[in-house]
Amino acid sequence: MAIERFDAFFKTRGWNSFPFQRRTWRACAKGGSGLVNAPTGSGKTFSLVLPILHQFQEYSSTGQARKNVFAIWITPIRALAGEIAESAREAAEYLGVEGDIVVRTGDTPPGQRRRLFSRSTALLI
Repeated sequence: MAIERFDAFFKTRGWNSFPFQRRTWRACAKGGSGLVNAPTGSGKTFSLVLPILHQFQEYSSTGQARKNVFAIWITPIRALAGEIAESAREAAEYLGVEGDIVVRTGDTPPGQRRRLFSRSTALLI
């Protein structure tokens, strides 16, 4: 089950999951949607990044993954986008996810924007 994989990822970093993270993971596993509201630094990113990457990996394993974007993460702060991407890349490496994690801002050149759709992107931030 995915939750055990997520807990194992946390343990490699010496962390324990919080109840809100586990609730979020269970809700995502059931196809739920919602809003995660927690204090800064409490682990909101991993409460959502891990299920997104897991779902991308499952989708990819069916052979259906094509050159497109699987999930979009919107953040109003450019610096935060970099932090989220770094966390997502760490998790993707641990989980063995083979899709790209890409940051795109208003300053992203048109050529790079077009390339987003020429490969399999797990997460566009």
